[in-house]
Amino acid sequence: MPKARKQRGKKHSSKKDVETEEVQTEIGDQVPPTTVEEGQEESGFQVNPYTNEPVQPFLGALDPEEEKYFQEAEKAFVNHFTRSNEETRFFIDSVYREIKGKELIVLNNVFGSKVMEHMFPLATTSQIKSIFSSMNGHYLEVVQTTFGSYAFEKLLSHMAYIVDLETRGALDNEEEMLEGEDQVFSTAESLVMYMCNEIRPDFSLLINHKLAVHVLHKILMLLDGYRFVYAEGRRESMVQIRVPETFPQFAYSIIDSAAENLTALELRNYCVDRYASKIMQAFVRIDFERAQGGKKKKVAPLVDKLLLSSDNNLKELPFLDTLLKDEAASRILEIIIEKMPNAQLPRFREAWEGRFYRLCTHPIANFVMQRYINRLPVEELGHVVQELKQGSDNVVRKSFLAVLKTLLQRCNALQAYQHDLASLIFASAEENEKKKNIIPILLRSKHKRDMSDPENKRKLVNNMLGAQLLEEFLNGPKEYVEVILNNLLELSHDQLMEYCQESVSSRLIESISDWPALDLIFKKKFLNMFSDTIVELSISASGSHIVDKLWKLSRGLPLYRTRIVQELVQGGDKVKFDFYGKKVWSNWKAELFRRAPDEWYRFMKQDEPVKRVHEKARNTPGSSANSQPLRKRPNMEEGTNETDKRIRA
Repeated sequence: MPKARKQRGKKHSSKKDVETEEVQTEIGDQVPPTTVEEGQEESGFQVNPYTNEPVQPFLGALDPEEEKYFQEAEKAFVNHFTRSNEETRFFIDSVYREIKGKELIVLNNVFGSKVMEHMFPLATTSQIKSIFSSMNGHYLEVVQTTFGSYAFEKLLSHMAYIVDLETRGALDNEEEMLEGEDQVFSTAESLVMYMCNEIRPDFSLLINHKLAVHVLHKILMLLDGYRFVYAEGRRESMVQIRVPETFPQFAYSIIDSAAENLTALELRNYCVDRYASKIMQAFVRIDFERAQGGKKKKVAPLVDKLLLSSDNNLKELPFLDTLLKDEAASRILEIIIEKMPNAQLPRFREAWEGRFYRLCTHPIANFVMQRYINRLPVEELGHVVQELKQGSDNVVRKSFLAVLKTLLQRCNALQAYQHDLASLIFASAEENEKKKNIIPILLRSKHKRDMSDPENKRKLVNNMLGAQLLEEFLNGPKEYVEVILNNLLELSHDQLMEYCQESVSSRLIESISDWPALDLIFKKKFLNMFSDTIVELSISASGSHIVDKLWKLSRGLPLYRTRIVQELVQGGDKVKFDFYGKKVWSNWKAELFRRAPDEWYRFMKQDEPVKRVHEKARNTPGSSANSQPLRKRPNMEEGTNETDKRIRA
């Protein structure tokens, strides 16, 4: 199935933004409404009059026995396979033989599509190209199906990898072929271009198709030189690759055609559309990259027609507010701000001047403001900080934490306005909260019932953005870092233990323990707070990482290290055979301490940052008594001679 769109804003929020409604009303008056009657086709594809959903083409159905085979094959893929494993290779080859000849039917089956998704990362290059070429003449039908479109996205990712290898000349063509397997002599470039030429005539008809837009977006990004890499589940990341020169030229032709044949009003209507906005994001990104690619920076024709034309006064343009506060259109504005030339930035400051605080607290517009802050020079950054200082009442509110983190990152990067922003945050926290400790205020700690726990106990939940903001303070001036360190020492013992065993706050404590300029007094006070809790932390998922960090933190403090390892040894099997505790047990060499303490002490001394005084003396030339030449002592010799004379007399 196609990837679910990320939701923005407050979930289940009953409040509506009055400004957004007014702007959408103005835009709605300009855009002609589209209605779909029964039996009518919307934008070129047939629509079900009862559900208003696109009608999917029929590609065939599997027999019950074949469907059962793929259902069992999907269960077999639960095990972790690798291509180097011989058993896996035979299994993949058998699945490929079963798919051969009925790729379209398997691709559109609920079980068959999942099997193909699992198979693609383990298949050979020839198998990927063979499956891709089998869809020639049916690409338009595949992208409009529920299961086929999502599996085809994964197939495009692996085809992009082959294109990258071919372009760099690193493709290994000497692969073992199966018996009866058809070898595809066509290059990946020709296969992808054949697909693009087939889809090109109907591209404008599918620009707002519910399922096809996800595939079309990835095709455009592939033409521009990007590959989508899939991790666990539906997580995807975009990686830049090398592509032939024909790819970007084909993408440019599509964008130029859209800029010439569509009016500004139609382009803006597509930006607000729930599905077409995905294609507009790719258009805007490619248009900017083409303009910045040459030696002379050119104007992006599509974006210039859409928003950045000199005829448009951004301050009085209602469409800018629509881009700011619309869930789909705001992503387009993010790309515009990220890729636009520096000369256009002052136009946005003039349009948003006096509204920074309201936009930064908006559930959708704050994402755009973060992109804008990351592009600001020193002077423009000063305007934003001063406006926040004058017109803000509470900057540590939950909806403002993301912008504060981005703003502090930009201040630290430019080494400017750090004191102004930090003093603003600390002052706002102390005025609006009874607690004087900045850590609980920004973490916004709450205790909620754990529904997964059979005893229904309450667990601590912290705000991730607040923790990231506190971590960013560690990259700023030292005086504010000391404030964070002092507040950490002021936490109660129970509160610190809760923070250490919670995933968000434990990472903050790890970052603090890794700060390079920690003094000896803080280290001793901080290590004393973990007394008699080492076993409890070692057997928890988050706390075990902190115990590992204590080894580095206690460097040069042998008494503290000995105390910690003694607590681990006293925990015994409770730590040694725990899933998380066994890692701590191994890192601290607790078994070595229990069996041979002398060997453990030697191991610890090897990690000492400063050598002992007597070791320094030994290694310093001329400092030892044995290395000094013998000197005559006249007094002693004279006394000895006189004594000898008396005895002789």
